[in-house]
Amino acid sequence: MYRRIYAKISPVFQSREYLDHPDAPCRAIIELAGGRYDRVAGWVDASQGRICRRTQLIPAVAVELPFAALERLAASSYVRRIWHDATVRTMLDVAVRTSGGALAQEQGITGKDMVAAVIDTGVAPHPDLTRPENRIIGWHDLVNSREEPYDDNGHGTHVAGIIAGNGTLSRGRFRGMAPEAKLVAVKALDANGMGRISDIIAAIEWCLEHQAEYGIRALNLSLGAPAEASYRFDPLCRAVAAAWNRGITVCAAAGNDGPEPGTINTPGIHPPIITVGNLDDQNSVALEDDRLAVSSSRGPTIDGQAKPDLLAPETGIISLKNRRGYYGLTGTSMATALVTGAVLQICEKWPTLQPDEIKKLLMDNARSLNLERNQQGAGAIGLAGIFQENEGDGKEAAVEQVWAGAASLAVLFMALSAFFI
Repeated sequence: MYRRIYAKISPVFQSREYLDHPDAPCRAIIELAGGRYDRVAGWVDASQGRICRRTQLIPAVAVELPFAALERLAASSYVRRIWHDATVRTMLDVAVRTSGGALAQEQGITGKDMVAAVIDTGVAPHPDLTRPENRIIGWHDLVNSREEPYDDNGHGTHVAGIIAGNGTLSRGRFRGMAPEAKLVAVKALDANGMGRISDIIAAIEWCLEHQAEYGIRALNLSLGAPAEASYRFDPLCRAVAAAWNRGITVCAAAGNDGPEPGTINTPGIHPPIITVGNLDDQNSVALEDDRLAVSSSRGPTIDGQAKPDLLAPETGIISLKNRRGYYGLTGTSMATALVTGAVLQICEKWPTLQPDEIKKLLMDNARSLNLERNQQGAGAIGLAGIFQENEGDGKEAAVEQVWAGAASLAVLFMALSAFFI
């Protein structure tokens, strides 16, 4: 009986930190069995706890309560599993050129009218996103419930600029990958760049509820938390699987916890989504000096899967500063945003491609750094092979091959993900 109960409880809660302090408050995600929210809510209240959030994608409630109450909750047949509601943290000029994004722009492929959702610290109405027209078309604030877009940290605005900044204030010098794309901004991280896994799940849930309204094609998650369970059960992985299966291409940061192996964060551990590692491009357009950034998280994942999938430039990326101006940041957050922008360019060129097909196209055209699979994935993002001019029917044939090759894989991943949700 004791073993069965503790099998439901996250290993994080079985550490001395909690066992030695049974009255200490903890944040947990209580995954429901049988849909009896009322019973679980009653027990939480009786344990002097409080419900912080309820999610529908994963039938669960995020709670704060004394550690000692977890064992009583786990004994209930109405509780499937108790997860640690871990803290999620945040993880252009040269970068756009080295990745091949400028080649697509020269052909007029700018992500026009394509839409990415950015779940982050918010997005400020920087002129590069609002002039000559406001391209922040959707907004939701899970932190402070404010009605107008803002960013009290700056990370989300920087990420948004890498994806879709048009360079208005820099006369085009600091343009993002898809400078005519549109953004839906969801603030799920606070002024310190922190949030909870349950907050990110709620943000993804909101994006799915408004997917058709805004035409969301891509989801940028420049964030992550340490992985503690297989992607088959991990709550955040199950949420991104729902988005992927609904036709949204999800790009997530591998993490900044390298160079040790086995450091891929969640939700980057989920096999189908695009997990992005760090490429140090030495701030030059030359390709021969590119190298894997020391901080880039390495695979394998907790399931033994090879990750990341791609590398993208991440060192000193110049992008938007809150309200006005520009500054540089480094990390997989920046690399992930570059890939999201590339996804929007591909969506504009070939609007019927599905997430599995887009991922295959990117990986098939990546530039190898001759490193191990768990360091570089398929290699550095290389859009030149996708948007090369004057290839005519040859390029279209290559895309047709991607469609054919990815079709059976897409069906398999959708079936598996649906089974585990």
